[in-house]
Amino acid sequence: MHILRFVFIFILSVSPQILSAQLQCEKVGSFGSRIQLVYFTDEMHGFVSIGTVPGSPSVYPKLFRTSDGGLNWTVVFVDNLNSGYGIQVMFMTDSLNGWFCGGCDEGYSLWKTREGGVNWNIVGWAGFR
Repeated sequence: MHILRFVFIFILSVSPQILSAQLQCEKVGSFGSRIQLVYFTDEMHGFVSIGTVPGSPSVYPKLFRTSDGGLNWTVVFVDNLNSGYGIQVMFMTDSLNGWFCGGCDEGYSLWKTREGGVNWNIVGWAGFR
C-alpha cells in the first residue's frame, strides 16, 4: 500500500510538467517537392528524401544530407535512384553504416553506405541474384 501511495504522489507531482510539454516545429529547409522520408541518426546528422507525387509531373527522387542539424543541406548523388516515389525506407546501424530501399529502372532496389551517407552503392534489386 505504501508503494502505491508513493507512485500516486509521484504521478501527481510530475503530471503538470508532462501535461504542459508541447512539440515545437521548426522549418529547416525547402526541398522543392514532396518529402518522402526524414531520417536522423542523431541531433546533427540526418537525411531528407523527395519523390514523385502521384498524379503530378515526374520528379526525379533526390536525397539530401545535413551534418549541422538542418542548417545546411547538400544533395547526395545516388547512382541509379531514378524512379518510383524515392527512398521508401532507411535504416542506419550506426553513424557510418546504413541501408535504404528505393526505386530504380530495375524496380525497387537496395543501397548501402559505409561513409555516413556521403556515398551510396546499389547492392541489390528486384531479380538480383
